[in-house]
Amino acid sequence: MSLRSNRRAAWALALALPAAGAFAQTPLPGPAAPVAIDPGKPQRPLTALSAVQPVYPRDQACLRIQGTTRLIVTVGADNGVAEVEIERSSGSAELDRAAAQAVRRARWQAEIVNGEPVAASLPLAIEFVSDDEPREYCRRVEITLFGDDGEDVIPVSAEPIEMRVELFVPAALEARWQLRRLGVPSQGESLLHEERRTLQRPDNERRSSFDATVPRPPGPGRYALDVLIDGEQRAHHEFEVR
Repeated sequence: MSLRSNRRAAWALALALPAAGAFAQTPLPGPAAPVAIDPGKPQRPLTALSAVQPVYPRDQACLRIQGTTRLIVTVGADNGVAEVEIERSSGSAELDRAAAQAVRRARWQAEIVNGEPVAASLPLAIEFVSDDEPREYCRRVEITLFGDDGEDVIPVSAEPIEMRVELFVPAALEARWQLRRLGVPSQGESLLHEERRTLQRPDNERRSSFDATVPRPPGPGRYALDVLIDGEQRAHHEFEVR
């Protein structure tokens, strides 16, 4: 346990003691006495030998969730990370976890006091800032048709086609999906169905999804489902009805 943790445990013990006179009280331990520095011996502060490089969680980056995680890292005399304490959260558990993992992945060099390696702690602040322009994978929209046999073939039926659409929603967006028949010369004549929905940013900090239906195509042939986000086509899925 780190010195910091010891102090916290002592404070919790002090709060739990009964009123004076009920029991004999033992004086609580104070902070460790400072070590006298011998200028004739080597001294070295706790040092990171490699960069602390966190991996920005994809969900958080695509939803533009930002924050700063403040940590206290304790490195033992053996150069290994003994403890990583989150002193102040970024507000996102995923960002905090990524920051702690980055600290543990880094290589450290223990502090040297009077020629001997000792455990020591160091405060760190790791900031997560999302890109102004979302990366390509953040823009990806995926369409899954229910009843599809895995080969983009759907049997002829009177039932409507059900589908699931998955995407990142960093802010309120308008989704529009269209069902078209392929091989029809006129774009206007090929449009069989169109529907719109306003999507809100999810509360669970995850990739969002919604289910929708389109009418069953009028007969066998090749068809396409297009999804447009704020007027921009972001997904195109072709399938066949037999």
